[in-house]
Parts: sequence; C-alpha cells; structure tokens
Amino acid sequence: MHTDAFARPHAPIPRTARRSRGRVWRGAAAAVLVIAILGVMIGSVTIPLETIGQVMGAHVFGSPAVTDPVHDQIIWDVRVPRVLAGVLVGTALAVTGVVIQAVVRNPLGDHYVIGVTPGASLGAVAAIVLGAGLSRFGVAAAAFAGALAAFAGIVALARRGRGWHRT
Repeated sequence: MHTDAFARPHAPIPRTARRSRGRVWRGAAAAVLVIAILGVMIGSVTIPLETIGQVMGAHVFGSPAVTDPVHDQIIWDVRVPRVLAGVLVGTALAVTGVVIQAVVRNPLGDHYVIGVTPGASLGAVAAIVLGAGLSRFGVAAAAFAGALAAFAGIVALARRGRGWHRT
C-alpha cells in the first residue's frame, strides 16, 4: 500500500503552538520595525531618533514642521522610501518562496526548480543581444517577461499532464 507523506490528516493545533506562533509573529514584526528605524537612522549622515520622530510626525500626522529641512529631505525623500521598498521586496520574496515550496511540495524548492530564474536570464540576454537593453528598463523588463513566460510554460505543461508531481 502506497502512503504519501503529504496526505496525512490535519490534527488540531495545540493551544501552546498557537501562542508560540503569535509570539513568533510579534517578534518578527518587532525585528522588522527596529531594522527599519535603524535603516532610517544610519547612513552617511546619522540622524537622531528624535528628529526621525519629528519628521514622521510632521508628514504622517500633520504635526508642526521640522526645524531642519535637510534632515526632513534626507529622511522623507531618501531613506523612508528606500526602507519601505526593502521591506516590500523582502516580503514579496518571502511570499514567492513559500508559494514555490507549496506548489512543488518540497521545503527545498526554489525558483531554480521550476525554471523561473533561467527564464529571466534568457529574457535579459535576449534583450542585451537584440539591443532592447538600450532603454532605461529594457533589460529588467525583458527579464521579468522571460520569468513570467517560463512560469506560464511550466504551468501549462503541468495542466496538460496530471499536475505537479510530488518528488
């Protein structure tokens, strides 16, 4: 009789495990917040935490303006967008990693397994060779299109057969 390790019935999650998950999520959120604050504070110009609080208060809550316009510009126009982009990109990478691992049902699954990275490489190389990389975002757009095309091809092949195989 064939047994599948992935097809076991789901047992209820014990209360202690649920509490533990909550602690993990709160700890992760706190770590992201601390790292984001440090990312705004530290740079070629170190900015005190009080100034960051004043600038964020002025822009988010409409409190009185900051006395130093240089710090305001550094924080609001340079560092906050950079930190937010880093958090969003990191979150997106984590989510896509989990999705790929769930799709291939393998905790070691990554973007190389299903061909997304080679597809992106093919798109980028094609853009460089064909000259589309002369524009500002040409190579990046071609790499993204190549990754999407590779993923769409893999999904189409999987649907044509019997779906994803558990290996």
